[in-house]
Amino acid sequence: MTARSAQARQLARLLAARAGVPVEVEWQGPRSRDGRYGGWRLQWADGPTAVSMRALVDELAPRVPAVPVGELAYGRNDRRQSLAVLLLNDLDRHPDRVHTVRPWDVADLHWRTDYPDRADQPTRQRATILLRLDRNGELTTDVLRQLAAHANPDWPAALAWLDAMVLAEVDPTVVKLADHRRTRSRVQGG
Repeated sequence: MTARSAQARQLARLLAARAGVPVEVEWQGPRSRDGRYGGWRLQWADGPTAVSMRALVDELAPRVPAVPVGELAYGRNDRRQSLAVLLLNDLDRHPDRVHTVRPWDVADLHWRTDYPDRADQPTRQRATILLRLDRNGELTTDVLRQLAAHANPDWPAALAWLDAMVLAEVDPTVVKLADHRRTRSRVQGG
């Protein structure tokens, strides 16, 4: 193992300790002519944004002089759970957005937010339930529409709906069907 490889791995360990998230470093081969591919790449999920991670790398650079820190590529991934947590935290602060938020808004917010997955236990549980509304566990437009529909008359009503599913530990599709039947019976006068 070369000094550069050893120090790149050391950098990943130091970053993981400072950032509080697992960080991997990968050699992707020689740089392409346009410089877009190859070289060393840092990868992590959630945690700090790429801007914040670059600041940590700059702080730690003197400890790993063999690593060309100016040439590092950064790859921050998201997890579905963190996107749902981030959405719920954002809607707690800005409940008026519940009727207009779209999946790409949440993705954009993720790239600008350090540690998007940090939340209390009730919020994490609500996020889990929210993701179960989609068979693939994604924050789709349909899931966001369902959330908005239950935010009438206000955001606390949507939280109560999620909390009811958390407490009952039911399959959200069953609750969705029950809500549909109640709505149908009200329309029919029953």
